[in-house]
Amino acid sequence: MGWCGRCHLPDRIRARMVLLRVTVTCGVLALAMAVGQAANPTTDAFTRNEIVPDLIDVAPEQTIKITYPESDVEVSLGNQLTPTQVRSRPKLCWDAAPNALYTLLMADPDAPSRSNPEMRSWKHWLVGNIPGADVDAGEVLADYVGSGPPQGTGLHRYVFLVYKQEDRVTFNETVLSSRNPNRGKWNPAQFVNQYKLGDPVAGNFYQAQYDDYVPELPRFLPTVGRHTVKGLARCTIPSTVVNGVPLSCLGGWQSRFARNPGRMSDFVRDMRNHKIVPDVVPVPPESLLHVVYPGGLRVNLGNVLTPTEVKHVPEVSWPDAEPDAYYTLIMTDPDAPSRTAPKFREWHHWLVVNIPGLDLAKGDTLSDYIGAAPPRKTGLHRYVFLLYRQNERIYYKESRLSNRSTQGRGKFSTHKFSEKYELGLPVAGNFFQAQFDDYVPKLYRQLGHFQNAF
Repeated sequence: MGWCGRCHLPDRIRARMVLLRVTVTCGVLALAMAVGQAANPTTDAFTRNEIVPDLIDVAPEQTIKITYPESDVEVSLGNQLTPTQVRSRPKLCWDAAPNALYTLLMADPDAPSRSNPEMRSWKHWLVGNIPGADVDAGEVLADYVGSGPPQGTGLHRYVFLVYKQEDRVTFNETVLSSRNPNRGKWNPAQFVNQYKLGDPVAGNFYQAQYDDYVPELPRFLPTVGRHTVKGLARCTIPSTVVNGVPLSCLGGWQSRFARNPGRMSDFVRDMRNHKIVPDVVPVPPESLLHVVYPGGLRVNLGNVLTPTEVKHVPEVSWPDAEPDAYYTLIMTDPDAPSRTAPKFREWHHWLVVNIPGLDLAKGDTLSDYIGAAPPRKTGLHRYVFLLYRQNERIYYKESRLSNRSTQGRGKFSTHKFSEKYELGLPVAGNFFQAQFDDYVPKLYRQLGHFQNAF
């Protein structure tokens, strides 16, 4: 009788075929298991370079494609790039679901150095509610700032992470411009937990160390010269100086507006036009401080008020004040005794420090408030309010000054004071102008002087 197929194979041959099939099947399974167990290159790189656990607990499996178009370089799981190459914002791409929202962060866990990361982590970029992988359409929480590792601190790791959001997130974060100094000691894990972002779905990183571009970054970054405990920089490279600050330290801020003059706000323009920059500060604050005197009189970028109208302490507010942060408030006159002959520049009128949130009543007053008192026939004086965010509560070694004396008020320098206590750049400001009126002699009598109040 004839036969067809394996159903009619002799038992001996059929047994051999079953054994062969089992052997092949097991071999395929073993190969599949070996492939599955092989290290994911992204996960392996994050673990090998100790980003796990220095920054995150679980490494991402997907690699973000990151390119810097201006310098034509690509980020590749720990390759070395230079601050010069990464100074401009990169392009990113990852395998994103088209209808999903994502959060992107970039952080340096090695600030100021990998061996001494006391400022871990430094926030370089933060964008939320990104539709798909369209970063430009996301909500910027912190502007991109390139690498600025301090000289002599070796390689830093600059880590990009993408998180998939469950839904649109309402972020309760202070939005940071590229000049804002409040980026150190940021905890990405705490941020991720607060907004329930889970584990990162994609990541990448490069390494960089100091190069000659670093001094051109905004001077609040912990990148130039020697690093201080508070994360601020001292620029030591000789260059043109404005109000005691080397221009090379301000290059990042200046070039930003030089390339995009349309982005300069009316606020910044007014501060510059009235020469608050550079007479008082080297760069303008980034936002408007709200100052209101009794009767609803508002300070508004150089508007003219009278000494009579500003004789009482104003109300000061700033929408972006962080309740858990401390602030320093300064009111100063750079035109003492006159704008044409400011030999007493500056004459400070008010100084309050360690202000929790922006609750002035709970701050430490170093200099009681004294209203405007420009001498007769000296024209308009500028009265400038500046707000600084402190990195922590500070012990100020300054004399307490009452509003019954002019002692210690003249020849004050806002810039030197901010440097002394490492306050960085002002986060908010405003100013008005005033000239002599009939209230001024009364204020002079209160101060015990007739000619030395301004």
